[in-house]
Amino acid sequence: MSDPKHPFDRNIICPITGEDLFQEGNVLKAVDSDNCYEIRDGILQMFVDPANSTATILSDTTRTVQDFYTDAPFPNYNEFDDMCVFVARANKGVFARLLREQIPINSKLLEVGCGTGQLSNYLAATTASHVYATDMTLPSLELGIEFASKNEIKGIRFIQMNLFYP
Repeated sequence: MSDPKHPFDRNIICPITGEDLFQEGNVLKAVDSDNCYEIRDGILQMFVDPANSTATILSDTTRTVQDFYTDAPFPNYNEFDDMCVFVARANKGVFARLLREQIPINSKLLEVGCGTGQLSNYLAATTASHVYATDMTLPSLELGIEFASKNEIKGIRFIQMNLFYP
């Protein structure tokens, strides 16, 4: 549990009000607005429902995309026997390798729409950075955090959020 006098993480604020969040057990709370966000199985549940939006087209699109990836989260991690195979495969890709090489030590990285978090896990495992892996689909994030836990990847935080209410 974090210190009630210090925010949970200065980079993570209430997506509705912008307030700092404080941890009480498995819940992040905004003091002034009483907005609360659950931490379930290590994933911060900060998705703001698009039904609260005045843009109904955006709401419908967001829900459709979220439903699709809830039913079929991909890519999966099945083909990676261990961390060495995972990193070796990622290093073969030009984008991931060049990105990793350009990241300064102690950087804070945000991946919006991380899916199952393969790029986020790769960057957290191969750089001295703190990675925030965000997506709106919980089953995708569950695959990512499961891989991170299994392979003891440090410096990564998984957050369920809505891109339109970051």
